[in-house]
Order: sequence, then structure tokens, then C-alpha cells
Amino acid sequence: SALQDAILACLQESAQVYASSLQCHAANLGSHFVGEGGSATSPEGTAALALAAVSQLCEVRAGSPGFSSDIPQLEEMAGDLSVETMVDCIMGAAVGVTSDAEGLEALQLSLGTAKLAGLSEECCERWELLLKEKEARLTEAAIGEMIARAMKCRGLYGVSQALAEYNSRRQSSEKDEDTEFSLPMSSFPGLDDASIRKAAETFYSSLLAPSEEGLSANVGAGDAETRAKAREKVQDAVVGAYRDLFEAVVGEKKAQGGDASFFEHTPEQVKTLLSV
Repeated sequence: SALQDAILACLQESAQVYASSLQCHAANLGSHFVGEGGSATSPEGTAALALAAVSQLCEVRAGSPGFSSDIPQLEEMAGDLSVETMVDCIMGAAVGVTSDAEGLEALQLSLGTAKLAGLSEECCERWELLLKEKEARLTEAAIGEMIARAMKCRGLYGVSQALAEYNSRRQSSEKDEDTEFSLPMSSFPGLDDASIRKAAETFYSSLLAPSEEGLSANVGAGDAETRAKAREKVQDAVVGAYRDLFEAVVGEKKAQGGDASFFEHTPEQVKTLLSV
């Protein structure tokens, strides 16, 4: 009948508008949340908005016959109207910009909400895997920041950077016969005796009064076991930096008959002290 045809035409048009709107708004999800100051987009706000969008759309789907899968005339648009497409659009936009544990938790809740609305196990497992991978990357990034803070707080950052640069230039010289680099380490900027002594003094002082800012494993995207492993990685990095400096300086001083007595602890002793 003409009435039925008109109703179906309206349904088809509505389905097309919904699919287009979903893709458009999902693609611009981050721009819908304005952060502090009125100009910056907040990744955390984007994840929260994604959760709100999924929750509201799932609620709408539950009360709207237009999403029913038993309407033959809408069969060709079943993919665009599916829960899977909704999740792919919204999660795809939000996961990339999410940068903290709270955001990941919001996206995990989004999956749980969508699953109650009929999200397939395959789609859910795929996004759960992507979230775990994202969590792992965020954890590694957080550990890297913690290592940098620990090195700065304990006075090793500058000399470690200088030593890395010195070793890099020396190795490049060894590989390239046309490049000559014969500067002794003690004459290299940042590795002179005064810089090394100052770094050692700061480091030993930090051993007496450990800096929680530098060594606390505050990795929000992980559980207690993950935080413990993060703390261990930070401590290993600090010990490793001290070991590299100790061995390089002591080695040169011995070769030149110089004095390295300002090193009060061996790397093994430092490792023990940091583990207490």
C-alpha cells in the first residue's frame, strides 16, 4: 500500500541519516569536548563522551523498532545499523586519543554496555585486545617518564645524557675511518671532573633521603603487580645509569692514574641500597 511504502521510505531515509551522523560525529568525537581554557581537547573527556554516547545509543536502540533486524526492507543497511558498527565508529575515534587509566576504564565500560545491547563476542574481544595493547603502551610511556624523573631527582640525568653522547660519537668514529674522535672523556662537555663529582654527591644524598617523586611507581594503568614491576624497572634503570658512569669514569681514571675515590659505592652496593 502507499502508506506502507511511505513508512518504509521514511525508515530507509532515517537509517541513512543515522549511519551518516554516526560516522560524522564519531570522527569528530574529540572536538565535542573542550578542555580547560576553552581551547584544548581533553583525551579523558573524549573517553567519557564515548561512554555517554554508547550508553545513550544503546538505550535508544532498545526502545526503537527502527533498529530491528527483522525488517526485510532495511536488510541492506543492517551493517550500518548494527551495534558493531556503532562500537567501531566510536571506539575507533576514542582509543587513539585516550591517554590515561580513567579513559581506558571508560572505554572498557563502553564495551560492557554495548555487549548488553547485543555486541558480538568477536567484536568485543577485538576491542578488548586493542585496549590491552593501548594500556601496555601507556604503561611503558609512564615508566619512561618515571625513569627520567628519577634520573633528574638523583642527579644522574645530565651526566648520563653526556655519557651517551660521548659513547655515540666514539662509536661513530670507530666505524668511520674519516671521522676522528680522540677527545678523552674527562674533557667532554658534561663529563668533566666537576660535573661528575657534583652528580655523585647529589646521587649519594638521594640515597640517604630517597625521592618518592622519582622512584614511586605511580602507573595508574596497571594493577599492584604492574606497579611493582614498574618500580623495579625504574630502579634497574637508575642502577644501570650509575653502573655505566662508574665503569666509564673508573676505567679512564685507572688508565690515566687519576683519582676516582669520589665514588663512594659500587653499582652492586647502590642496587642493594635502592632495593631496601
